[in-house]
Amino acid sequence: MGNYIHRIVSVISIIFLLGIVVCQAEKQPDIEEPEQSTVEYEPVPVSEVADALNQDIFGKLSRDWYSDTLREEISQYADEVKGEFEAVPYEGSVFPSELILMMEEQLYCLEEVDEIYGIYNDSYYDTLDALGAEEFRLDLNDTCIDCSGMFQISMASDEDDYVFVYWGGGSDGTYYVLLTKRADDKFVEVDEFQIENGQNGAVIRYGNDFYYVYLYKNYNLKEVDGIRIHKLGNDGAAENILIRYLPETYVWKNIYSNENAGFGEELEDYIDSIKDEITSDAYLENGGTEDPGVYFGDETEDMDFVVEKDVRIYYENHYHKIDFANIGVPVYMRKSNFIPSNSLCWHATGEFYLYDKAQDSAIALENMDLSWSPNIELVQIWFKEINEKVLTFRVYHISDYNYVLNVMLVEGDKVTQIRNDMFSPRRRMVITEGEIFHTGC
Repeated sequence: MGNYIHRIVSVISIIFLLGIVVCQAEKQPDIEEPEQSTVEYEPVPVSEVADALNQDIFGKLSRDWYSDTLREEISQYADEVKGEFEAVPYEGSVFPSELILMMEEQLYCLEEVDEIYGIYNDSYYDTLDALGAEEFRLDLNDTCIDCSGMFQISMASDEDDYVFVYWGGGSDGTYYVLLTKRADDKFVEVDEFQIENGQNGAVIRYGNDFYYVYLYKNYNLKEVDGIRIHKLGNDGAAENILIRYLPETYVWKNIYSNENAGFGEELEDYIDSIKDEITSDAYLENGGTEDPGVYFGDETEDMDFVVEKDVRIYYENHYHKIDFANIGVPVYMRKSNFIPSNSLCWHATGEFYLYDKAQDSAIALENMDLSWSPNIELVQIWFKEINEKVLTFRVYHISDYNYVLNVMLVEGDKVTQIRNDMFSPRRRMVITEGEIFHTGC
C-alpha cells in the first residue's frame, strides 16, 4: 500500500491544477483563507485518495500505545502529583465541622478497587459503618423492588422511621431519597429529594442527627469526585453539602518520544505553548459548570463546503478542512463533542469527507472512525503543521481526571507514532452548600 500511495502522490493532474485556479478566482473576499502551507505536493486524483484514506486511520496505532500497564502507571502518577491533604474549613451551621473533615479525609484517600461494580476501598465503607450505616441498613429482599437502599432509624425516641432510596426512571440515573414515618402499619412521607447517584450511599448518625451520604459523580466523565451529605429532616433537598476533590492545575510527563521523527524542539515548544489552554475548563472536563468546547489547531473553516444530509440533520453547515494526511488533498471534517444525557461519557465525534471537484460532490470517508475506545475516551482531536508536516493531536480521558496527549503523523495510509504525554492534576477540596439537585422529573 505504501508503494501505491507513493505512486498516486507522484501523479501530475493538470485538470486538478486548473480546478484550483478556478476555485481561487471564484472565492468570496470575506471568506477566511486557509493558512498557506509551506509544503508543496503534486496533486492527486480525489477518487484514488478516497480509496486510501477511507479506513480506520486514527485507530491504527491507538491499540499499540494504550495498555492496562499504562493505565496503572497513570494511576500511580496521579497519586504522586495530587498533593498533600489540605482540608477546607467548614464555616456553616447546618453540619458538624468534624463530620465534614472526616468526609474530606475519606475523599482524599478514596480509591476505586473494582471498576465493573463500582466498589471502593474499605476505609470509606468502614467510616460509614462506624457511623451506623450497617446498623441502619435493611435487607431489601422483595420489600422494595426498585430500591437501591432501605434503612430503619428512630429520629425521635417514640418514632419508627424508614428511608427508601429508589430509582426515579429515565436515562440520566436520577434517584430519590424518601424519608417516611411508620404509623398504623403505613409509611407516611416526611420528606423526599433527588440525588445524582443511588450507589454506595448510606444513612449515618452523627451526634443527634441523621444524614444520607453518597458518592458524587462527575456526570460527563462518570467518575466519582465528591461526597454529598443530606441532612434528614423536613428539607433534605436544601440542607445538603457537596465536597469535591477537583483539579487545580495539571502536571505533565512525557512517556514516549520518537527521536527519529524530526520534530524535536519545535514540537516540544508547541505543546508547552498550549498546555494551559487545552487543560482549561474551556476544552477539558475539570468538574466545572460549563461543558467543554471543541479545540482547533490549523484547521480552517470552509463555509462553501456543503453536505446536504448533514444540513438536514444539524440544520447548519459548519466544516473545517486541512490536509492532515499530508498528500496534497484537504480533508473536510465536522467535529463536535458528545455531551451525555445518559450512561455514556463525554467524547469527541467527527465526520470526514473529500471534495470531488469533477463531480461537485462530497465523498464520505465512512470508515475514518473516532469511536475506538477500550475503556478510554477520545475527547479532543486537532491538527497542527510543524516542520512542513501536519501532525494529528488527540487527547484521551483515561481515568478520574487523568489524560493522555497522543501525537501521530499520517502520510496517506501510513501512520507513525510521534509522542505521548500523560497529565494528571494537582487537586484541591471544594465545598458547596445548599445547591439543590433537581431534574424536573
